[in-house]
Amino acid sequence: MTLMPCAEFEDRILDLVEHQLAVGERPAVEAHLEVCADCGEFARELTALDAALTRELDAPVLPADFDARLWRRIEAESAPRPAADCVERKRQIEAEFAAQLRSLRAPAHWLPAILDGAAYAVLAVVAGLLLMRWAPELAALLPKSLPAGGRDWLLAGGSTGVFLLVGVGAAFRRQLGQAMGWR
Repeated sequence: MTLMPCAEFEDRILDLVEHQLAVGERPAVEAHLEVCADCGEFARELTALDAALTRELDAPVLPADFDARLWRRIEAESAPRPAADCVERKRQIEAEFAAQLRSLRAPAHWLPAILDGAAYAVLAVVAGLLLMRWAPELAALLPKSLPAGGRDWLLAGGSTGVFLLVGVGAAFRRQLGQAMGWR
């Protein structure tokens, strides 16, 4: 039969059966067991299980020197460490901290760099398209005294200048980012 003891009493019933319940809590749990059939049955089943396990299982036999060996191991493990060990452990922790800090300052992934490059490429394409769109109007503004082909060279130089400015802007941002620790 599956019992559902009251949730607020379940742990205390287990402690009562194992003789681990605080003396001050014992009367309240015993009073609850008298009025709650499920909890009372739960306590009786736990008591029966405990008795069956005690009957069926032999207690392990420990060597005579078990206690002494155990206490020696506890003392050895809890003995203060030499100062050199502490200094070395501190150095290891500081190195781990510095490595983690560097990884946090580094870009989380390559996506921001790709987006930067794509933004500058789009800017250069838009500048080129605008320059091509207004090239005839710009050519008309140039003095007529330029030699043949000079206007074309001047427009080509102007477009090269626009692309050069976009490239310099990208390089400046990258250098500034490295100097500020952004990358």
